[in-house]
Amino acid sequence: MSRGACLALLMFQALAPAWGAESGEEGSTLIRQDVTIRPKAAGGQAIRVPTPGPAPAVLREAIESLDLYKRAQPGSVQTVKVDATRKRLQTPFPRAPFLVFSVRNDMDFSLWRFDILDDEKTVWHASGEGPVGGQLEWDGTGYSGAVAVRIGKPYRWRFTASLGAERYAAQSEPVTLTSVLYREALGAAHMEVANDLIFEPKSAKLSKSATDYLKPMAERLRATEARELPYRFTIHQASSDPALAQGRADALRKYFSKYLVISPTNIEVESRSSQERGDVTDCPIP
Repeated sequence: MSRGACLALLMFQALAPAWGAESGEEGSTLIRQDVTIRPKAAGGQAIRVPTPGPAPAVLREAIESLDLYKRAQPGSVQTVKVDATRKRLQTPFPRAPFLVFSVRNDMDFSLWRFDILDDEKTVWHASGEGPVGGQLEWDGTGYSGAVAVRIGKPYRWRFTASLGAERYAAQSEPVTLTSVLYREALGAAHMEVANDLIFEPKSAKLSKSATDYLKPMAERLRATEARELPYRFTIHQASSDPALAQGRADALRKYFSKYLVISPTNIEVESRSSQERGDVTDCPIP
């Protein structure tokens, strides 16, 4: 048996107990630990990867995603289905981590690299030598720590590694967010949603799915301890039509003032270009 086949078999044997964790098999456990990574291409402080928090199905999917597929030919990459991740990210306002990758924590690679890609553009990466350390996650930030995740962008992870003369590579299918909840490094939390989920096309009329997203926004605002008024919203849109912008702003004021039982004057809505964040509506949470 070749060295690569032996390695794959060992990884399968090591990861098999984790697959039963969701079904509650006795003795089954999932690796749960913090990982500190220093990307080679970025300076500054070490990036602290938070304790894993996804649902068991996502964890199992991440573990199954990488038995570390050996490259059949130079440059070939195994593509991994991430149905559980996609399902979680399509729920209203998913939180970080947005992409999760797991590998057996005692695999002592010569070199390894973990990339987050938007199409072929690298948004963030981590790299190192020796053991990966269990699980890698992307929390939606870029190298500087600023928020990089954007609605409507196709994101995927790619993992490459070498162990002696052996080469390994795998990547996930792309996933796209339609809404997101993120927190600025030193600021408020934000709830963002694609405009086409809350407004009808080229219209100021609220869509049938609008309540699925506007209601959670209102509930979060109501639950905040600060209760800072006025509440502020920003509509980022590609259209430069002032009448459309005004109509959508009025629709939001009407909905939130009625739901929160406050005066429409306590709802401020600003219109901006979609260049900064995409075609989305943003609700900052104090």
